[in-house]
Amino acid sequence: MLGKAAQPRGSVQQNETSVESPLLDLGKVSRVYRAEGGVRVRALKDVSLQVHAGEFVCITGPSGAGKSTLMNIIGCMDQADSGSYRLAGREVQGFGTGALALLRRRFFGFVFQAANLLESYTASQNVQLPGLYAGMSRSRRQRRATELLSSLDLATRAEHLPSELSGGEQQRVAVARALMNGGRVILADEPTGALDRENGEEVLKKLEHLTAQGHTVIVVSHNPEVAARARRQIALQDGRLVSDSGGGKSALPGGASREESGGQGTPSAILELVRGSWTALRANLGRGTRLHTLLPILCIGIAVCVGAMTISLSSGVYRQASEKINSFGLDAISIYPTPGRAGPDRPGRSLTHEDVAAIENQIGGVRAISPSLKRYGVGVRYGGANAEAQVNGFVDRGSQTGRGPSSYLLESGAPITQQEDDSMAQVAVIGATTRKLLFPSGIDPVGEVILIENRPFRVKGVLRYRSGLIKDAPSAELARELGDMVNNEIFVPYKTAAFLLFESETLSDMVVFMRDPDQVLGAASQIRDLLISRLGDDVFFLMSYPGEASEKAMQVRTWLWLGLGSIAIIALLAGNLVVMNAMLVSVSARKREIGIRLAVGARRRDISRQFLAEAVTVNVAGGLLGALLALTAVIGLQSLYVAASISLWMFVAPFACSAIAGALFGIAPARRAARLTPVVALASE
Repeated sequence: MLGKAAQPRGSVQQNETSVESPLLDLGKVSRVYRAEGGVRVRALKDVSLQVHAGEFVCITGPSGAGKSTLMNIIGCMDQADSGSYRLAGREVQGFGTGALALLRRRFFGFVFQAANLLESYTASQNVQLPGLYAGMSRSRRQRRATELLSSLDLATRAEHLPSELSGGEQQRVAVARALMNGGRVILADEPTGALDRENGEEVLKKLEHLTAQGHTVIVVSHNPEVAARARRQIALQDGRLVSDSGGGKSALPGGASREESGGQGTPSAILELVRGSWTALRANLGRGTRLHTLLPILCIGIAVCVGAMTISLSSGVYRQASEKINSFGLDAISIYPTPGRAGPDRPGRSLTHEDVAAIENQIGGVRAISPSLKRYGVGVRYGGANAEAQVNGFVDRGSQTGRGPSSYLLESGAPITQQEDDSMAQVAVIGATTRKLLFPSGIDPVGEVILIENRPFRVKGVLRYRSGLIKDAPSAELARELGDMVNNEIFVPYKTAAFLLFESETLSDMVVFMRDPDQVLGAASQIRDLLISRLGDDVFFLMSYPGEASEKAMQVRTWLWLGLGSIAIIALLAGNLVVMNAMLVSVSARKREIGIRLAVGARRRDISRQFLAEAVTVNVAGGLLGALLALTAVIGLQSLYVAASISLWMFVAPFACSAIAGALFGIAPARRAARLTPVVALASE
């Protein structure tokens, strides 16, 4: 029932109407259509008609007489070009699509000739459809559908699809659907036209029973036997009302009209939208449109898989490079004299502790500085074994993980600590070649005492052999010899070397550790400028190889992102173009379904949301497929020792992009579907 103020696009409220007033009041209603070629066809001409609550009316007439047009106007699926139409005492002519949809939900129930059930929905789900658009809760819809189907002797058929029901059962399901929201006015267009006599008789008895319960029933039929069952017969011819048997005012109350509860924006409605879209997807996969549905899912799956692999491989490569770089000290800057210019054994300026203090005080972000003192050809001895080695006075103040400078890694034992340096402890960490020279019999050096310049030092660690440092050697044998020379080294605490072993404070080099590895390159430039300002010349070489390597690793990661990422984007765009095209085709193929939804009270935005949700669902299904493929591929690559990593972002980022793209590319088909009118949509085959 309508509110007190009926605006063309306003909302509709209910208002009680006395039984003496007509429920439906049409005054000089006319409707003109434009046929092909622009020809004007007048479907209705000045039709005036009043129908009271509780009447059983049959509209008859030959084909083209205007029966369906009149029923569409009465049911608010179409509007007249002229005249007036008052529903429950209020004028509805000129109402907007939203207000008309609200009237269809609250007042009307439709029973079509072909039942017009949604093939992918069960009988119960078809009955519940009007309640969905009325905002009923799921539990309430299910209870109501069960009651209605039971009253129509269909309780055992509730979970059957329409294809599993007989024609008569389908039509009874349509009657139940018409009653879902109360069905104050039941509009039946040739309800027995597609049924045999027995099933047709059963449907007519149900309609008569509804009239007895207070529902207003209007039937359109060519069949004289159907017309004879109605209490009132109205005949149309050439769009004009030619006869009306008349009918008294009913003393029966109008059929119950159910109020709407909730809305299409509630969490429950969103959940129903998701359920409906997945139902549609399953239905499409199970019928003739399987290929058209699988193709976009496959395209999206490939896009998500490539996107996930992009993140996995780029992250794996970067992580592997970072781990390798970290062996050099990802946060380290090495400073030592330029060869041939200056050094501890050559004339010229050497590094001093004043230089260390200047860097600590003037360069921001410095975490620690490790000065170093080197001597070559130092005599070492263990038992009867004698050798010469390079001795380094150094403490890794940047880390206590045994990393050491320039990729020195421990194979066994422990690194030299800051405490040992402060106390000038006589401990040593020996290189792999030194171990071979002093301990040829395979004795574990850790804990043993060796002599360096005839001073005793306890071995506390052994360095791992470093390979691949000598490049472009004339022969492999020479490369091995040079590699053995590089690994013939001994580390002792810096202060022990400076004040006890060699009695010299002259630095050979130093390693500066930064708080943030990303600051390494900038700090190296600042340190160079500082040393030049202190010396007046560039006599020191700064090596920030870890920072440079880190930058290269990031560049590799960026190129992987750009390369594989562009492939993923192209695949995603291609997949979504296929989705959009499939959805556009789907709109044309599903016009009748759209018409059914509109007839039972769906608004345009409901149709738009439905198709948008279906587009997103296709993308989500493709995303799940792509994520599974990517996970399988990454596990396979890891088994082959390829740098690939598994992380949450590997799946979240491509999946989110896919869902967003689905929403964007689903807008066009959603808008096209929403522009359809109930009459046009239902007229399509």
